[in-house]
Amino acid sequence: MRLEMYSPCDVCGNKCENDMSFHKWQEDRSSWLQYSLCNKHLPKSPRVFIWMHNLRVGRAVASFLGLGIGLGGCYKCGTPWDCIRSHSTRYNPGSACFPLCEPCWQELTPTDRLPFYLKLLSHWDATPERYCEVIQAVLEGK
Repeated sequence: MRLEMYSPCDVCGNKCENDMSFHKWQEDRSSWLQYSLCNKHLPKSPRVFIWMHNLRVGRAVASFLGLGIGLGGCYKCGTPWDCIRSHSTRYNPGSACFPLCEPCWQELTPTDRLPFYLKLLSHWDATPERYCEVIQAVLEGK
């Protein structure tokens, strides 16, 4: 069961029909604010088009379009996280990781996914216990 929680539209207050999030600076520029927009108020931009069509454009194309600069992305296709949905793999209650986007996760078997999770764990400098938890979750298809 997947929990869907969408914020109301920042412009009109209606329920959002999409799962995109946007960020803007607070007025004092001390931190970022996250906000949502309903389909009626979504900008006509490359990022919205890529997200709505779940396209894997990779790092080079996204960077050329000015998207995802300084952000992580899918370990397989390279598409930045602000352009595509990640697949969250829960490995214990309250903990999840997401080295793959949803389309890449869908097309791979659990065994084929494992190297991408191991690469993420090596970047985390994870404990042996964490390795075991994640490997088990991946092989169970979570």
